Amino acid sequence: MSDSLVTTEFDADTGIATMTFNRPAALNAISVPMAEAFLAEAQALKDRSGLRCIVLTGSGRAFMAGGDIASMTGSPEKAGKAVSAILGAVNPAILLLRSMDAPVIAVVKGVAAGAGLSLALMADLVIAQEDTKFLLAYNGIGAI
Repeated sequence: MSDSLVTTEFDADTGIATMTFNRPAALNAISVPMAEAFLAEAQALKDRSGLRCIVLTGSGRAFMAGGDIASMTGSPEKAGKAVSAILGAVNPAILLLRSMDAPVIAVVKGVAAGAGLSLALMADLVIAQEDTKFLLAYNGIGAI
């Protein structure tokens, strides 16, 4: 797999784009750079000719373990900036994906926590392995 934080493979024969979150060592926890990469990949799909379906998945053993808590440690100001930057990229990416004339399918394994759960729930269909864990997680970090 590529070193890119989010990759998209497009199969022109089927019209299926597979977008993969690619930070397996961090269980695909979404950092600011990953959020920005997610938005860039969503923007690249916007004008893709022949797009019929978008599949979201995670590399390694998890879909997404939520926000990258390491980027939110330190002062409240640093945490606030990290959260704002992540949301500032993820929210437009979600809106963009939802505006496309193609269903979004989340293929979930391992864990979908916090932001990962939100991303799974924005999909039209979620396909999950039997042992997948879905966690809100926001209360664990004092967020609402």
